Amino acid sequence: MDTKAHWTKSGWHGWVYGWKLHLTCVVAAVWIPLSARLTPANEAAPALIYELPTDARFILGAVFVYQLALLYRFQHDLDLNIGLKAFIKAA
Repeated sequence: MDTKAHWTKSGWHGWVYGWKLHLTCVVAAVWIPLSARLTPANEAAPALIYELPTDARFILGAVFVYQLALLYRFQHDLDLNIGLKAFIKAA
């Protein structure tokens, strides 16, 4: 028995014993893992985004805002022809 693992209650599986794998990923056509941490099952999820370099966090934030802008433009029947590179430069 692993002495470092712990019990936690899952809403889906009930009581489980073990570990959690926390991932930070870019979700696109391909999922790109950026960081990972393994914690005992009873620990809260860490904010892994803060472990990334500041530049990487800025780019991820810019990409998220770009996707929101595209969604807005799509919902309002506006031109979707804005490039990500130009969008990040403007930010």
